[in-house]
Amino acid sequence: MNTHIRLQSKYLLSKNTLRLFSISFASLCLRWGRLLFTIASIFIFINSPLFEALTSAYGVAEVSVVSVLIYAWLFFLTALAASGIRLGEQFLYFTRAQGSRGSLRLLFKYIAPKKAFRALRFYATINFFKFTWLLYFLLPCALCVGCDIYIYRYFSYPPIIHIILAISISLLFSVCIVMWRISSARYSAAVYYFCLDPSMKVSAAIKKSIHFTDGFLAENVLLEYSLAGWMLSCIFAAPIIYVVPYVKLCKCVFVTEMLLEKANSKPRFSGVTFLSGQHID
Repeated sequence: MNTHIRLQSKYLLSKNTLRLFSISFASLCLRWGRLLFTIASIFIFINSPLFEALTSAYGVAEVSVVSVLIYAWLFFLTALAASGIRLGEQFLYFTRAQGSRGSLRLLFKYIAPKKAFRALRFYATINFFKFTWLLYFLLPCALCVGCDIYIYRYFSYPPIIHIILAISISLLFSVCIVMWRISSARYSAAVYYFCLDPSMKVSAAIKKSIHFTDGFLAENVLLEYSLAGWMLSCIFAAPIIYVVPYVKLCKCVFVTEMLLEKANSKPRFSGVTFLSGQHID
């Protein structure tokens, strides 16, 4: 299946590489540019004569509280805009994954305040679940590291024992990361359903994604690891233009193909209803 996904993505990317990369680059600049500008404005304001004049006139505590409230509001607005633009970018890639060209205006499809707030709730919920799963799977590694440190400090075992423990913890860490990626793959289709029906609740999109991604979690992780070589090639500037849209398109094509295959392979059972000695197929 993953071979078909990669071939399909390359076909959809042909003659659209520069356009899709430009859209992703614009999304990156708009999302992180606003954040960096807000952070930079904080340092500029603190080191400006205006801040000294305000603190001299009204006091440090009062000016600091008002400044924190203002910048908290600015960070919230930045998060709203970033979430709307991010959702618009993913919607554009899903549009391309289904064969449509996808115009630049789709990048701003969810920039309206109400839609952007829903997008912020969506990404906050998804990232919370992913972070919770990460903590859950890293807990055994943390316990093993703590035991190793305790043994090293209070017992005089040969160094080979600690080397074996370190290797074992590294292997356990690798397994835990794979399991975390498999758990995170349960939410891969949530953004598709959320884009498909903007009125859908966040919880409903997540539950639907968990239901329909069952059976394709391992393939999703294998696809991610198969793209690792492409992402590592981005240490050079030139491959980024191809790799960024290719990786994003692969993930969107995988979701659409997975849901299509799931729908086609859904078993059909003829219901039998008994009524007065007769049955209806």
